[in-house]
Amino acid sequence: MFRRRSDSLIGLDIGSSSVKALQFSSDTGRLKLEHAALVGIESNGNWRDATAKAIHDAISQIGKYREVAASVAGPSVAVRHLRFPRLSPDELKGALWWEGAQVIPFDMEDVFTDFQVMGNRENETERLDVLFVAAAKQVVNDRISLLRECGLEPRVIDVDSLAILNCFLETVGIRGNGPVAILNIGARLTNLAIVNDNSTPFIRDIMTAGNDFSQAVAEAMDIPFPQAERLKTEEIRSIPSHAVDLMESKIRGLIEELTGSFKYYQAKEAGGEPKTVFLTGGTTGLPYLRSLISDELGLPVRLWNPLENAKIDHGEFDQPFIREIGPFMAVAAGLALRKNP
Repeated sequence: MFRRRSDSLIGLDIGSSSVKALQFSSDTGRLKLEHAALVGIESNGNWRDATAKAIHDAISQIGKYREVAASVAGPSVAVRHLRFPRLSPDELKGALWWEGAQVIPFDMEDVFTDFQVMGNRENETERLDVLFVAAAKQVVNDRISLLRECGLEPRVIDVDSLAILNCFLETVGIRGNGPVAILNIGARLTNLAIVNDNSTPFIRDIMTAGNDFSQAVAEAMDIPFPQAERLKTEEIRSIPSHAVDLMESKIRGLIEELTGSFKYYQAKEAGGEPKTVFLTGGTTGLPYLRSLISDELGLPVRLWNPLENAKIDHGEFDQPFIREIGPFMAVAAGLALRKNP
């Protein structure tokens, strides 16, 4: 977690509807975009085979590189902020095992765990703030197996939200203007990270996202899901008002989850609510989503393109391509920043 990049590592984000691959290099201390690919998963009834094909297609656009950083997310992953008295490294490992068993919804024997000791707060030098991560072994092993079946070597398995946070801190940063919320609305789930200068990040995956918005349109109009997806993103003005209302109710459900998370963060961290929401993800193309979230939360919402501060050779990548793929790339970009162990 929170480790620097290696130029030879590909960030590979395997989503439910697409695969994103990205690679950076460093050019005089500045991130330079070397390769980027976004390939849709064309499901034929066998998601694994369709995903493997999309991975092959994405990697073929990158080149001959084989070492990748990938990630997992959703109900199989838990990220918790734990606090301990100052302990020795051996004592901390034992305390993490005990405390982790109390706060995660899994059997500790069934998960892989990792942790990061965060900077201590002022006047609390006798305390340790720890970001604790647990991920189901079956999910991680399945991801590794899929990558190896595709001829790839997984060097890092991360968590979506932590990869996004890593990308944000590297490319935007807090600069004393926190706390801020980073919101990545994908197809299957929404990743939320709240971070401030002097607090341990709050991380959560919310199981409401773009597919729920499309499904609401499909049900209201009695049309197939792919058609509803196209209307949502390309022809929203043709969607009847009752279908828009149902879709907006799903969006407001997501916003209610955000409001609850903001309140929890305030109580846990004894700080204020986020001052700004940075919005990214494929669903940001939905018209009026930004304004609806801003109005409901009463906060400024800024669209964030994770590639906006990277050095880009416009002979290799044109501006329309970067604008189109950028919002999809937060996880892949964060993974591409990881250090090759």
